[in-house]
Amino acid sequence: MGALVSILFKILGPSQAKVNGTFVPGGPSVKVRGMLAVLLHSQGRPVPRESMVKWLWDIDEAPEHAQGAIATYASRLRKWLKANQLPDGVTGTNGTYRLVVDKMLVDYHLFRVRVAEARDHARVGDHAHAAEVLAEALELWSDQPFADLKTEHSEDVRRAMARDELQEAQCQLLANRLEVGEFAEVLADIAELERRYGADVRLAQYRMRALAGLNRVSEATECYLDFRARYVDLTGNDPPREITELHARLLRGEIPQASHPPADPTFDWEVPDQLPPSAPDLVGRGSVLAELDQALDTLGTPRGVIVLNGQAGVGKTAVAIAWAHRNQKHFADGIFFVRLNGFREQEPLPPEQVLQELLLACGVDVLSVQPGRPLRIRFQRTFARRKVLVLLDDALDTAHVRPVLELLPSCLTIVTSRTRLTGLIVERGVRAITVPPLESADVYDWLRLRAGRRAEVEQRELAWLSAAAGGLPLALRLIGDQMDRRPRLADVVAELRSAELIDIGFGADGDGAVLRGALDMTYRTLSDGARELLCLLGVSPLVDHDLEELVVLSGRSRSQVSADVERLASVHLLEFGTHGRMRCHALIRQFGASTATAGLTARQRHDAILRVVEWFTESAHQAELQIIHGRALVLPPPRATNVIPRDFASADQAVQWLTAQRGQLLALISAAMSEKLHQYVWPLVSSVGEVLASQGGFDVVLPSLRLGLEAARTVGNRVAEAAILGNTAVVHRHRGDLQEARRCATLALELYRQVGNSSNQVQAMVNLGKINWAIGDIDQAWQLYRDALGHARSHGSDRGAEINALLALQDYARRSARYSEAETYLENAAFLADKLGDLRSDAVTAIAFGRLCREQGRAGEAQNHCNHALVLSGQLQDQSLIAEAMTLRAELHHDRRAWRQALDCAEQAYSSAQQISNKMLQLEALKVRSDAAYRLGMHDLARQSWQLCQEMHRDRDDAAAADGIAQQLAEIADL
Repeated sequence: MGALVSILFKILGPSQAKVNGTFVPGGPSVKVRGMLAVLLHSQGRPVPRESMVKWLWDIDEAPEHAQGAIATYASRLRKWLKANQLPDGVTGTNGTYRLVVDKMLVDYHLFRVRVAEARDHARVGDHAHAAEVLAEALELWSDQPFADLKTEHSEDVRRAMARDELQEAQCQLLANRLEVGEFAEVLADIAELERRYGADVRLAQYRMRALAGLNRVSEATECYLDFRARYVDLTGNDPPREITELHARLLRGEIPQASHPPADPTFDWEVPDQLPPSAPDLVGRGSVLAELDQALDTLGTPRGVIVLNGQAGVGKTAVAIAWAHRNQKHFADGIFFVRLNGFREQEPLPPEQVLQELLLACGVDVLSVQPGRPLRIRFQRTFARRKVLVLLDDALDTAHVRPVLELLPSCLTIVTSRTRLTGLIVERGVRAITVPPLESADVYDWLRLRAGRRAEVEQRELAWLSAAAGGLPLALRLIGDQMDRRPRLADVVAELRSAELIDIGFGADGDGAVLRGALDMTYRTLSDGARELLCLLGVSPLVDHDLEELVVLSGRSRSQVSADVERLASVHLLEFGTHGRMRCHALIRQFGASTATAGLTARQRHDAILRVVEWFTESAHQAELQIIHGRALVLPPPRATNVIPRDFASADQAVQWLTAQRGQLLALISAAMSEKLHQYVWPLVSSVGEVLASQGGFDVVLPSLRLGLEAARTVGNRVAEAAILGNTAVVHRHRGDLQEARRCATLALELYRQVGNSSNQVQAMVNLGKINWAIGDIDQAWQLYRDALGHARSHGSDRGAEINALLALQDYARRSARYSEAETYLENAAFLADKLGDLRSDAVTAIAFGRLCREQGRAGEAQNHCNHALVLSGQLQDQSLIAEAMTLRAELHHDRRAWRQALDCAEQAYSSAQQISNKMLQLEALKVRSDAAYRLGMHDLARQSWQLCQEMHRDRDDAAAADGIAQQLAEIADL
């Protein structure tokens, strides 16, 4: 994986470039990506336009002005590279194009450099190093070159590269592995290559040499005879001289077999009894045990290597032991178990001592065997052709176990480690299985059985303990031990709340902080940078991060943080999720936070949180500007750090990012409050709150608003206090809590008047007018709307607030059947929305136009406005707008008696309204759904819908509407 970290461009596969630490498609279109691949492949050499045409198009498909198209692609490529801060020196002179990039930054050229290095190592006899370098090189060749290009020319080049470079490197790797005695691994690789390339004389030779090295001479002879027969059938000629000479040398016994000497006939083998007992309470490991079974089936014989990796305390050893007990029948010569102490207080067990322990277990007098080569030869002879399972528990890294594994080709070896042992996977192609934390249901069931009768009366406490275990079997055992020693589960909860779980020990006296000790041993293996990053992850207010956020958190360079991330991930202290995000297990975060007390100064902790809070606030502000096109009511404070906020290419991208941060908002605000960073809280709440509220995130938004209000009052910022109160009023209005909404909106308006903030007064009047309208105070609403419009125009205030005032006035005029006046208001609102580029106001205006046209019987125009609103609301991912537009579409279908379409649209509208807990929008959708269902004869659905409408009217104290629905329910009671 080291090579993958350094490269910036991939052309072995679809063209990709590293942007913000993640590989993404290398350009805005397939042709541009293809052009990038061709230029990178040429390594700075000019590529004539005519050649580029052959790369990008087949002869009969090239456009008439292909050279002009290429110039356009080059321009787009330059812009894309520059925008993503990548080398952008695409030049075009004298009918050619070229791009100069360091060859070490391109996977294909790095592959060629590594292959050349391997040849140098092999030339001086360093075959082990040559094999290692070749394995790293081949890791880079993950797919077909120029995969974005489908032309005949590109296919010809691909075939030539696969033949002359890829296959050649693979054969070089086999040859070097044969030289170092990795015969079993070579056989496995040959099988894969034969499936890919078919019969090949070199592969047949390598197979013969590997079989001979494993003392399987008869199989090597069969291999030769089989190849000879197929070759003669295919060509009519005798096979090449080099393979017939190899066969002759095989028959004469001239092929080296020293790596695996024959078993010692004088030795009396003792079947070892080293396997520890299986854990009696092992739960939730069926899938991992099945993976081990599958791995054994894949090997086809109980030989090879399997790696079990996972974080500290996840139960790797217990799984390995349980599987060994279940499969003892496959290992007639016994099962060995050796603790390697990779992550223990004791020094890691050296490879030579491992060999001695294995020999001692089967009855060899190891004191009589000299160390070094004599010991290795004796070990090989002793274990040759033995059907044994070797469990190597707790390996530190690949180097720790490699010398032992090289001497165990005829055995099955299972290695457990906190490290991923990527080197083994690359070098030997071993099967790696990650042992995950237990599923929450398995944890709960385990604790429920352990609790006995207490589980029935203390269910809440049991659920808390289940969550606290975090799926780690070691944590589960610690909690179980505490449960055994206390009569009530509440006492266990109280103990774990007062003392962190990682500091709890076993037994009445507590024999040490078991989990902390296990994690501390992993911590000691880290670099200084990785240790600091783990501590920062412990104090970070974010639960998960992407690479950009980790760079902000640490305040260090991207390359440094990338290296630290790889190290933490390699020992399972950091796990990768979807969309490039990473997170620590909750108990590892707890360990990081407690370790930070000693590992970080108070200033370091504060600065890290400040960077994250400021970056998040600034990024949220940029997202808000993108969504509402430059208009924001609350500005973030002046920057106190050098963080660079996230940039967003579109409103859709901004909405997606804000939505993804929903789960982090409360924790981030709480951290800002605890660090007395009050000035960041209300801008953050303002930027994120509106989007989350439109998606139904009231569970997050309301607590956030309360904290924002507290922060504004703490520092005496009355404008911020008013803004938060106004947002709180909007949320309460969406939830149907109209009296509380009016109280908050009235306070907000009064504060804006006191401080003389004209722009925000307009918005506050519109908000209060909408609330009064919803309550039924129509005259007061009308007056507020008129005052808002007049105030906006007389003070030259925020045009967005003017749009809202116009929309409110048109709503009043429409409901009063003053259609011409309403249309004038809407035309003015649409003009301003278009001028501002405000997509949301544009969508709201389109819906209002649709309703106005529908009431006037202009169904075609209404449908066009509705479609336009749906496109915009979909781009914004605004569920409230989607619900409104879908309800309008349902009403239009209902008007033309298209009951099925009306029902479908009403269902979609109701679903969107449910997502955001907006009862008013749910009610409007249900009205259409109930009547459409009734007319389709779906009386149960109609009855259910009307009952829901009735409940909502009652919740709003609208008795008349509820009674009207009661009459409809009575009509269908007997249907």
